[in-house]
Amino acid sequence: MKILAVIAHPHYAGIQIAGTIINHVKNGDDVYVVSLTSGDLMTDRVPQKELAEINKKDAEESAKLLGIKELRILDFKDSLLYNSRHELRLALNEIIREIRPEIVITHWPNDTHPDFRETGLAVIDACFYALLVAGVWAEKYPSHMVSKLYSFETPMLSVGFEPDVFVDISDVVELKTKSMEIFKIHIDVNAKGSNEIWNSSVLGANRRWGTECGVMYAEPYKQIKIHEVHNRAVKCLLP
Repeated sequence: MKILAVIAHPHYAGIQIAGTIINHVKNGDDVYVVSLTSGDLMTDRVPQKELAEINKKDAEESAKLLGIKELRILDFKDSLLYNSRHELRLALNEIIREIRPEIVITHWPNDTHPDFRETGLAVIDACFYALLVAGVWAEKYPSHMVSKLYSFETPMLSVGFEPDVFVDISDVVELKTKSMEIFKIHIDVNAKGSNEIWNSSVLGANRRWGTECGVMYAEPYKQIKIHEVHNRAVKCLLP
């Protein structure tokens, strides 16, 4: 099975959905990650070009650790995705047709961060465009139907997020933690340079969702219905 994660900034795969990625790689699935931007506007403590290089290096290191088959970082502008709405959808349409994933993962489309919101909405539209006739909506690749689309939570930003699928990551928390700790610039900016605070902030949310569904740690997802009715479920892998 092929899984495509589309994220706004390079670090999100190695932090928010790392446990899910690990589980699927262990299951023999191919996981692809596409970041729409370099994340070069995260902080003014580091020059933009240097920050883009740091983010790329860290994301590549995390991808190798997690077993991600391919990581792509596109050149859309950080914090300005709304200025490239049409181009963004066409680019994602082509990528979906090329990779041909059964499952797509992206941001919750009601996030308060503009980039996360634009990413989620663009992916929903791109999954639709990928179904349309080749030659009109894509030059290189035939149409493709994504079986299931899932959105993930960004703690404190995902307004109205009510998950209906939980991925049990209890057995892979240590590896997820190693991935999270690669992103030292984010630890400096968001957790005062403390691995303990950083890990607690991310894994604390996983622990809370785990308590809700009866496991130690879980990553939550909301399925966005595109082709079929879905039910609330607890899984070790995304169904």
